[in-house]
Amino acid sequence: MKSFLFAIIAALLAYPSHAEDVSNKTVDKLLTAIRAELPKGWSVSYKQDDAWLEIIRNKKVLSLPALPNSNPSEKPKKTSFIFAFRIVPLVSPAKHKLISAENAAITALYEDLVRRNIPRKYDSFSPQNEEDKKLVSQYEALKRPVRSLPDFYFQDISLKWAFNSPNNPIVRVADDRIREECNEVQQKVVRLLTKYEST
Repeated sequence: MKSFLFAIIAALLAYPSHAEDVSNKTVDKLLTAIRAELPKGWSVSYKQDDAWLEIIRNKKVLSLPALPNSNPSEKPKKTSFIFAFRIVPLVSPAKHKLISAENAAITALYEDLVRRNIPRKYDSFSPQNEEDKKLVSQYEALKRPVRSLPDFYFQDISLKWAFNSPNNPIVRVADDRIREECNEVQQKVVRLLTKYEST
């Protein structure tokens, strides 16, 4: 396990850490591709300063909050149906796989430390013996470089779900027909992107 973890760290350090600018030419190509897929009554926009790509149904829909603690007796309200991505510099599939493996290794090491009943506060451990101190030291070295990863890539840019993804919805459209339309539009946009393979 130790050699595997150190191999991952060494490989990660081999990648440059500086962020490159996002290619506006590629963003324009993606916007054109998305517009070609959108039905009438939908639009897409990109805010370069925030690297925020947003798809919106122009006509408001009756919807309810999809959050876990929502009031069950709440009535549907007219709101805009929006979903959005944050555009980030490209993370290559190889680098994504490497970072994903590192994240998995950190999670596994954390779970091992928890199973060993080492005293802790959140993710800070207080080891009592030499063996636990070594494991905690490995964990401390590994947990610093952990990064969140984008969900997709398109040519030389990467994208992260930023708002109202299918796995983390913010609103639930009340009308079945309109909900199906919104789901179909999300699927059409996602099909233009390449999803990273999970490890």
